[in-house]
Amino acid sequence: MLSRSDEAVPVLIGAVSAVMLSVAVLTADPTRAAPGGCVASVTEAAVPSGVPLNEVANPSRTLSAATVQTSKGEKIGEVRAVEIGNDGRPTAVKVATNGLFGLGTLTKSINANDLIYVKGPNILVSRLTKAEINALPSAPKKKSS
Repeated sequence: MLSRSDEAVPVLIGAVSAVMLSVAVLTADPTRAAPGGCVASVTEAAVPSGVPLNEVANPSRTLSAATVQTSKGEKIGEVRAVEIGNDGRPTAVKVATNGLFGLGTLTKSINANDLIYVKGPNILVSRLTKAEINALPSAPKKKSS
């Protein structure tokens, strides 16, 4: 015959599993996986092969699907928009980043001069640290007409 404590064990295991799954889902970064499920990253050694954004052909289209990371390979987020100046060159890149504790999304505007483009893995590498990017004010939301 089972005791009350023996009956509680499967319930407790189920509850712990549910909590662990919830934490994993809430802290997951859906932008982290590259096409094919591999995590793309650029090492510091590959950074010199990058080019300044003003040398990227058709920057709005080319950079629109890029991911952004620090020179140490820390994931920052994904490009949401590329701001182009009157001269046709990028002035800033709006990047979707994780909010506090990985919850929600914030959009940060990073100056184009603080980024380089590495074509092969389609990654923008920031000269700013993750802490410096997080300290940037959130980019204003586009007003709908």
